[in-house]
Amino acid sequence: MDLVVGAIAIVIGFFIGGAREKKHFAELKVREAALLSRLPTRSTPGQKLAGGQAFLVVGSVVVASDAFKNFIGALKSFFGGRMNAQEALLDRARREAVCRLRESALQKGAKEVLDLHIETSYLDQMGVEVCAYATAVRE
Repeated sequence: MDLVVGAIAIVIGFFIGGAREKKHFAELKVREAALLSRLPTRSTPGQKLAGGQAFLVVGSVVVASDAFKNFIGALKSFFGGRMNAQEALLDRARREAVCRLRESALQKGAKEVLDLHIETSYLDQMGVEVCAYATAVRE
């Protein structure tokens, strides 16, 4: 009985998780394009700010993994190889965290974001937490 429940969870995770992931990637693409045109990001160590007020902005997200990704990840870790399902999970989480950071900066009146940093934490097999932080500048 436990094997049947596990198999059903994996199948449901494959279809529903895959559909939600595709939808999230599509939404991220639109948000990233809109945010990048409104709020540039640069990394220029040592460059002085031309006036303006600098402040910290943060964007964080926790993205859960589905049963299918966990199952495939366990197989890959046993046999070795590239873990594509986990790479997609990390990509989604990083992009979402950066979008949230940019949205927060815009809400606070920023005109530019400097020196973006990303921290990643794994939550066992449940998912991943990503925190993006940067310096934002407003005039």
